Amino acid sequence: MFLRLIARADVVVENFAPRVLPQLGLGYEQLREVQPRLVMVSLSGFGQSGPERDYVAYGPTVEQVSGLASLLGYRDGTPTSSGLFLPDVLGGTLAAGLVMSALRGREASGEGVYIDLAEIEVVRWLMGHLVIAAQAGRPGVTERLGNRHPEFVPHGTFRCAGDDRWVAIAVRTDAEWVALAEAMGQPVLATRFPTAEARHAAIDEVEAAVAAWASTMEQQVIVDRLNGLGIPASPVATIDQVATSPQAQARQIFSPHPIPGTHPRPVSGGLWIRDGHRPGVRFSAPGLGEHNDEVLRGVAGLSDAEIEELVAAGVVGTLPAELQP
Repeated sequence: MFLRLIARADVVVENFAPRVLPQLGLGYEQLREVQPRLVMVSLSGFGQSGPERDYVAYGPTVEQVSGLASLLGYRDGTPTSSGLFLPDVLGGTLAAGLVMSALRGREASGEGVYIDLAEIEVVRWLMGHLVIAAQAGRPGVTERLGNRHPEFVPHGTFRCAGDDRWVAIAVRTDAEWVALAEAMGQPVLATRFPTAEARHAAIDEVEAAVAAWASTMEQQVIVDRLNGLGIPASPVATIDQVATSPQAQARQIFSPHPIPGTHPRPVSGGLWIRDGHRPGVRFSAPGLGEHNDEVLRGVAGLSDAEIEELVAAGVVGTLPAELQP
């Protein structure tokens, strides 16, 4: 049944370890015999070749091995993961773009293509400038900086008045530092640490002074005051603040999503606005096996008897195996 579906398919995207599909007799060479124009993407953790090809990968694992985790965290702390499973998100997004590019290429060549995409390499690509700097022997390029910046100081997040409220502040120039020191009511700081070099040398003292001032101030008050002086500052918004912000509402980032059996809930729409319209969710998420008939009969061309046989064998269905009668 799978091969009959492949015969009518344009694209196959798989996320198994490299050994899985060949062991099932469903590797690219076998599939291409059925559909020569097939575009196939194998998105694995470490790629289809090399001594680590058969390692099974998870988002945090790939972050560690790729080198990303070594950059995350504070200078005196341990390496940390991003908490976002970035390799999966980045790998899937890049795979979608590669599929579209391959389909365009097929229009010209008439031939399919096999794409070997490794999540670990996607993450390393994300860190391109740091990889180049490390290859060039630049010292300290992989040091963990936390919220600090190699040039700007102060540069970080500071707790404000209120329950777990923070503000991000970036001072890029000596003139901005003078303005910040005056806004803090401590102009003497600008005299004591007039240059970025001087502030870097006393970074703990500088940050402590900013932190002490910020702790007595409301988040939005700090942001408005510093932005008014030309100093980059912003709230460290929580996810609920982002979802309900005036900016999100004005741009209609979230739209009601129908959910069978309950009330609609807001979900993200498209990431872009095209000709004044943001593409949104048009229908509810499919249930398990909801499109079995459409795919098996309409695409793969199976008969009623063949579909019934698959259902009886537990190959397809509309209930999880543990709920089958």
